[in-house]
Amino acid sequence: SKTVEFDWSNFYVVQKLHVNMRMLVQRPEAIESAFHRGQIQALWKQIEARAALVRDIQTWIDTKEEKNATRIRFGAKLSKGYGILRKLFGRLYKTLHTRALGGKLEPMGRTLPVDRRNAS
Repeated sequence: SKTVEFDWSNFYVVQKLHVNMRMLVQRPEAIESAFHRGQIQALWKQIEARAALVRDIQTWIDTKEEKNATRIRFGAKLSKGYGILRKLFGRLYKTLHTRALGGKLEPMGRTLPVDRRNAS
């Protein structure tokens, strides 16, 4: 299969802004490895902690009562990271769209089924 040339460097810039903006897993193989080592529950806890942080941030935004300087700085880093990622996504979308219009993208392969967790 062909790969699409694309500059991902801004993605890594965002991950360096704050520890909570880093990827929890670097490669899909790491998830399988955690599963086989019996550490999948630890990964789920990390995912749930990240989700709780997102809810907390939304509360800070909604109430506009945040006075904690550390959280304000973190919010500024999140905002900066969001802007960088938004531009990165725009460039990726434009790159893929241009290649698709030019007939330079291979057809997608078979989609693999993914077990879903019950969110209720």
